[in-house]
Amino acid sequence: MLYDVQISSAPATEPVSASDVKTFLNISYATDDTIIGTMITSARFAIEQYTKRAFITQTIIAYYKSYDKTVNLPLQPIQSVTTVETVADDSTTTLTVNSDYYVKGVQDKYLDFTGVNSIPAGHSPYENTATYGLKVTYVAGYGAAGAVPQSIKDAIVRLTAYYYDNRADFVTGTIVQRLPLTVTSLLNGYKRYV
Repeated sequence: MLYDVQISSAPATEPVSASDVKTFLNISYATDDTIIGTMITSARFAIEQYTKRAFITQTIIAYYKSYDKTVNLPLQPIQSVTTVETVADDSTTTLTVNSDYYVKGVQDKYLDFTGVNSIPAGHSPYENTATYGLKVTYVAGYGAAGAVPQSIKDAIVRLTAYYYDNRADFVTGTIVQRLPLTVTSLLNGYKRYV
């Protein structure tokens, strides 16, 4: 059971630029570039949460209260798994790829545990792994901005434009509605349902 997700290393850049959004909005002045940049970051984050995907390379730490033989990681696509650790009240054990677990899947990858080797050091192989926590550190994202699918970039631009057009609500933090239909229609092919 997924407990918490932490972004250990945030994306170094955004999939779209303020210039992209300004072109869409037909804005030629630079006075709002800072707020547009902030809105781009907020739009990317909202869309990552909706699709359960990371767009630009970032390092993620996922914590699980318990786990089974198969573990789905919260944000895809996975570039690499850095460490997998079992956590008991009294110890932490680092697991070994292709021995204790395997990274499987083609597009959306997952961890498949081999069984006994997933038990923290000093514990019985007959104990249920569901009683131990798990900490997975991994790198996710399509890569650089150029690798992000165009429809995702278009959705970020449209959501940023929506935030910009409703900036009084954005600045006071009162935008709480679902993503606009024009945005979700661009994203449904990328949304994960796990």
